[in-house]
Amino acid sequence: IATFTWVRPRKMQGQNLADYPNIQRWYNTIKVRPAVQAGLSVMADSKRWEAKPDTEAWTSMFSNAPPSSQTEG
Repeated sequence: IATFTWVRPRKMQGQNLADYPNIQRWYNTIKVRPAVQAGLSVMADSKRWEAKPDTEAWTSMFSNAPPSSQTEG
């Protein structure tokens, strides 16, 4: 199940599951599980692939610099 999130954005990675029938079968089996559907619905409205983090969030996630609120004062 941990690799489900790696397979999910396959279109952005230029992958076609038809090229990997065993992975396609596995993915289709996992994505219909009730717990997976519940987990995906939690993020359906708040987190989109199109969403872009603001500069502070990006810096916090991808650098060693502390958030600006911690560097003040």
